[in-house]
Amino acid sequence: MSSDSSTCAMTPTEDSSLDESLQLTATLRAKLELANHSSGELREHYEAMARTLDTGSADEIPEPDHKARLELAHLGTELAEKEQDVIRLERDSVFDEEDRGICGSQVAKSKLRQLDKRYFAAGEGRWEHQKRIVRFDPEASRLFDPRVNAEVEPILALYRRIQDPGPKMNVVRKKRSTIRDRRKDVWRNEVIEYYSGSKPQYLPYGAGIRGGIWCHILGRTTPEYDETVVTIVPTRFLSDAECIGETVFGSRAPSVISLGNSLLMSVGSFQFNDFKLVIVPVDPTETPIRRWRCEFMSPEPAKERVFQGEWYSLRHGRELVFRNDKKPAPCFLYFHFIMALARMRDLRRPGWQVVWARYHQERPFPTSFAYMRKSMVLALFKHFDTPVAEMPMLESWIAGNGFEVSSCLLTDAESAEAARRLREAAEIRLLDGERQMRLNIYETDSSSESDLEYSIPKSASSDSGSG
Repeated sequence: MSSDSSTCAMTPTEDSSLDESLQLTATLRAKLELANHSSGELREHYEAMARTLDTGSADEIPEPDHKARLELAHLGTELAEKEQDVIRLERDSVFDEEDRGICGSQVAKSKLRQLDKRYFAAGEGRWEHQKRIVRFDPEASRLFDPRVNAEVEPILALYRRIQDPGPKMNVVRKKRSTIRDRRKDVWRNEVIEYYSGSKPQYLPYGAGIRGGIWCHILGRTTPEYDETVVTIVPTRFLSDAECIGETVFGSRAPSVISLGNSLLMSVGSFQFNDFKLVIVPVDPTETPIRRWRCEFMSPEPAKERVFQGEWYSLRHGRELVFRNDKKPAPCFLYFHFIMALARMRDLRRPGWQVVWARYHQERPFPTSFAYMRKSMVLALFKHFDTPVAEMPMLESWIAGNGFEVSSCLLTDAESAEAARRLREAAEIRLLDGERQMRLNIYETDSSSESDLEYSIPKSASSDSGSG
């Protein structure tokens, strides 16, 4: 039999599926070309207008043209939105290439991270222009009632000029140093003391005694070098972290820089930072929450397991064990849960629809608690796009576990900017953790920036016309 006759022909179903895939790819490519063309034209218009406003004698400081500056700010905002539209389509293109086998999962992951950096930069540029609109347009000015100053202060942090913007997405290590920074040691020691986590560990005969640290996940003392102090909300990578935290969680919630924003883990810390592992209440009807357990964000969580060495592993459903009455704040673990749901959809992880459907039916957190602002929950999910089909699920989560401060509501732009900073901080933490693993350096999540150098690509729409 010839080789040609032995070749299996495609079935009609496979043929039609291939045609649909190619048609979808062609449509996506056409949309991307159109979006790039539209963005390019708008960029030329923006840059031409910015040059016109910046012309003048070097010896003279021209009187600011508020009307022209306002027009430029609106144009810059529109340009940043166009750039984000282009990046969304480029992300869809990467997912399409991965689905069709053109690029592997690791190549797709690398491409998505580069696109995420550009998306964060475009979002930063958009916010800078929106602040200028508030500055130059009396009708768009943000008016606050001084009588609710406690609620106003954290929102004002979004408008402040950031002197130290904190670490960015490109993390370049200057030196491979295992010397711990003093501030990191202070934070780590405070967390260990807070949870009564320190205990001597008796080694085999003749080996002496060495300090061990309690692990909440395993419920036992583990060698000190295996321990990681995990920060639930990534405050290390947030400027004005306390104010941003109050904007998200409200003035009655614990501070994000408090010790209740931490856990002790000797296993699963990387999966936790990658939002593949979440901590939820053992009993969703229990109030206040006293018991917590691990859950894998997977369509088949019972099959998931994380190994640490040869002696212990982490399984789905394992209950956390605390040595005293100190527990992490429920609002921070709820934030981590929401971020995990949003991120797995954004990355289109296999089976994310199954996970979403499961948590729509089974609510892991008590509905009697108001964990986060409703607008912030929605903004975290709408960071890349609006999940239209999943809106009923989102609205049910928001209604059950959200709150709003009627005297001081966030605008859409403010909630989007706070969400952008939180999403970016989470991505930086994960990237830094991966680099630490590759360098085989033992550091905690609260390490300092003293031996790191950070950079991020600036959005073209925020380079000029500062006003």
